[in-house]
Amino acid sequence: MENMQPPLQVPDINISKAVDGVFVGYVASTILLGITILQAWNYAQTNRDGWKLRSFVALLVILDTSAAIANTVMVEHFGNFLLLGTVIKPVLVEFSFTVIVIFLVQLFFATRVYLLNPGKYWLAGGIAFGSLLAFVSTIYTIGAEVRHTGIQDFKRPGINVSAIVHQVLIILVDGCITIVLSWNFIKARSQSQVKRTQGILQTLLTFVVARGLLITLTDTAFLILWLINDTNLNWMPIHLSLSKIYVISMIALLNARTHGPTRDAQRIFTDNNSFQLTSSGPPAFALHPSSTTTAKNYSINESTLDDGDPSGVVVTHETHIYRGSSTEKVNAV
Repeated sequence: MENMQPPLQVPDINISKAVDGVFVGYVASTILLGITILQAWNYAQTNRDGWKLRSFVALLVILDTSAAIANTVMVEHFGNFLLLGTVIKPVLVEFSFTVIVIFLVQLFFATRVYLLNPGKYWLAGGIAFGSLLAFVSTIYTIGAEVRHTGIQDFKRPGINVSAIVHQVLIILVDGCITIVLSWNFIKARSQSQVKRTQGILQTLLTFVVARGLLITLTDTAFLILWLINDTNLNWMPIHLSLSKIYVISMIALLNARTHGPTRDAQRIFTDNNSFQLTSSGPPAFALHPSSTTTAKNYSINESTLDDGDPSGVVVTHETHIYRGSSTEKVNAV
């Protein structure tokens, strides 16, 4: 009895500070992935877009899903505490998918800005250039993390500064997108004397502003958490959710064309580079300035443009009201 060894004392190691952010991020991103799939399913069932826009949406969903799949590596290595302080390759793959999704979504909205503001190349070009700079900055960050795989390496000046530059740039780019699109819709709505057109523009304005606020607040929160402490991973829940928020907000805007306050918005934000006056709905999103078809100005009685009028009606960039057959193309709103 005297020779019995005392029981082995197992130290109580609390690793919650190291894994709480990662765990919450995985749970949140998984929930958001389900919302992405639901939005994509609704889009597939209701859209009337061309193959280019449908393919673009499918690409975003595939990239977003691939990012979520890359996260499963932590489940495969459950219990391996050595990995908690390491940036492993699947994490870099998820990071890469995330920045590609953000870049592509911002380029999509840059093209919408261009179509709404023909001739103002500097406007859409500035947005696209800012997005490109953010993308290049992140590529540098990923390259540096390949060489320096420790979590503590986030404090290295190169990695830290490039991550901050990327976050600041995407905040500015998304802010510019929201302001420009909102200004266009507010201006067109104030110039329109047609209730149906006003409803379409109000629908778009509501979704654009809501998207802009959501994206800006999310990106700003990530930046603040990163600046406070970049190695405690409290920013991980936002990072793991970023690509899904971008994809969900974009597809929700596309779906709003059929599920919004007015179904007349169903042809807006399409990949068609012209829009037509039709008897079944409103015009598409914008007319490409290279179109050789000119608008015809009709002298009409404003009192005939009531909500029950089945003919297509639009307010053009020159604030004139046009009305005609189903094959007449008009200038962009």
